[in-house]
Amino acid sequence: VIAQVYEMKLLQKYGPILDVVPELKRYLRFSEQSFVIASEQGGNSPEDWGSVEARILSLLMYHALNTSYSIRFLTTYGQPIEGFGLLRIRFEQLIVSSYLIHSSHEDGFAAFNSDIGRTDYRYANAIKNIDPNIYATIESIFSEKIEESKIDAHFNELMNDPEYDFEEDKIKKSWCPHNKFKMCELRDKQSDKNDLISSIRFTHLYLSIYKSASLFVHSEPAILTNNFLANHNGIAIPNNLMVITNLINLAQLDLIQTYEVIKYIKPEVTEKHKEMYMLFLKNVLSDYSAVVEKIKNAL
Repeated sequence: VIAQVYEMKLLQKYGPILDVVPELKRYLRFSEQSFVIASEQGGNSPEDWGSVEARILSLLMYHALNTSYSIRFLTTYGQPIEGFGLLRIRFEQLIVSSYLIHSSHEDGFAAFNSDIGRTDYRYANAIKNIDPNIYATIESIFSEKIEESKIDAHFNELMNDPEYDFEEDKIKKSWCPHNKFKMCELRDKQSDKNDLISSIRFTHLYLSIYKSASLFVHSEPAILTNNFLANHNGIAIPNNLMVITNLINLAQLDLIQTYEVIKYIKPEVTEKHKEMYMLFLKNVLSDYSAVVEKIKNAL
């Protein structure tokens, strides 16, 4: 079944670059089919996705699906730099999902779920600290909503700390005390070293994908170098190697997240993901050079 990935029709519409380099379709299929298999294997009954933990993972995977398609769409329409910038968001989605799965319940799902009740009040306080005048205007319009958000935030703090001081009115700044790299480190320590897919080191992905994609998020000077731009008859264009780099990185991130979610929900139905991941690795190792050469000559 997995070997038929090459023959499957793409489920979504993509750009004209596929007419020039049709070999890229297989990497789009890996991304698409990772979500399809997750949907099929995860089940449709309330028992499968009814828990708080499963609901959180499914909603995170919904955002991942949409971000993944945005990257595929931009890349195949000749906007690989913009797609590459989105890879940072896509990787952060994976970091959070995997961290929740591999952490203790208290540090992971419990902390994440309780923080949902703090978000509105945290945002209101941020406005108040930056510009009290704007806050006063907003408060005059949404006073009830702000008061409700305060109650929710204080309730969640009290649930986590029975000695929480209401008068002090200080809520946590984030559900997780660690930055993304530290989350990667902790996740790597807690994941199964013998698992084909979960054994992939997120710290390595952080140093490659996250650090590079962050250059575009922060508009650093490095984005003007020939690492990302090429000169075509005096016109700056994206480095065309970013096309294949985007799609390979994305397929790997999609395969990891969908696999780990399904393994958490139904650990007995992960063989298809493992087979697909092996096929993905085989493709990268066997035809990467040929595809790169074709991209160089065609674009």
